Amino acid sequence: MIAAWCLGPGLGALCLGAVALGLERAASTRIAGLATGLWWAALARLALPPGFGSPIGWSASLPATAEVAPYESVALALWIGGASVVAVCAARRLVAERRRWRRLERRAPRAGTRRVAARLAYAAGRSAPPIFVVDAAPACVGLVGSWIALPADLERAGRRGDLEVVLLHELAHCRRRDGWRRLAVLAFQIVFWFHPVTWLAGRHLARAAEVAADREAARGARHGVAGCRRALIAEASRWCSPETGSSLAFAAPRSLLFARLAALEQPARFPASLALVGFLAAFACIGPVVLHVRVPPIDELEGCLQKRFAVYHALALERASNP
Repeated sequence: MIAAWCLGPGLGALCLGAVALGLERAASTRIAGLATGLWWAALARLALPPGFGSPIGWSASLPATAEVAPYESVALALWIGGASVVAVCAARRLVAERRRWRRLERRAPRAGTRRVAARLAYAAGRSAPPIFVVDAAPACVGLVGSWIALPADLERAGRRGDLEVVLLHELAHCRRRDGWRRLAVLAFQIVFWFHPVTWLAGRHLARAAEVAADREAARGARHGVAGCRRALIAEASRWCSPETGSSLAFAAPRSLLFARLAALEQPARFPASLALVGFLAAFACIGPVVLHVRVPPIDELEGCLQKRFAVYHALALERASNP
């Protein structure tokens, strides 16, 4: 069973991940919607049973046996142990993050900030979530009843343009429900911790969510892309100081900040709704692997139940060929 799952869903997810990586490398973020759909298709392929078929795919044959191979017991124990470790680490990280937000001192924003948030939310066609001023980086916090964390520095008179960009960015996260998507990816990483596609998809989907929110903010901001770039650089310089060493994440050649800045200069060729098209096309074409179970000759089988299964299988094939 473990070999069938690794051969079917595992190989299909690897192929989809390779295609998604190729699209991102070839066209960067211009067709991010299609690449995002492929990443979600790769994750979903892991959750589907090994026998799931498609019009186009590869065929693989595995011997049918009722005995459990010795290595499968060891593999099952390793999977349970690895999933438990990843789940405990993820739970501790989520609890620590929740406690950190709860311990922060929160205060209500100024009346001008509330008016700006209400205006931007109304223009986006939704009501503004609760907003609190905290001593932390801006974020959309929570899954149910989410609220927006806003740094106090953004309420200064000279940063009104940055305030609009940050609010638009966080409103986009709340509207897209990126917190739930992050939780779904985390569930895949716990169950399929051994598969590299889950970790690659988590990183690329997180970057795609930030890029999509930046583009929505640039479309709604008064100063457009220039204002969004200025707000990104200002917030990065504020919350990443060389003394703490956290600026190394932004100094890396392929850091998230540089990717977001570069994405603002590259117009999207396809709308984000085409992510669904890429998701469906992946299953219709190259994604799944068709798996066939090969029944060994009756002389190689042991026990009456296995031999009876082989006889019934041969009779079913004969009936299907001669209706």
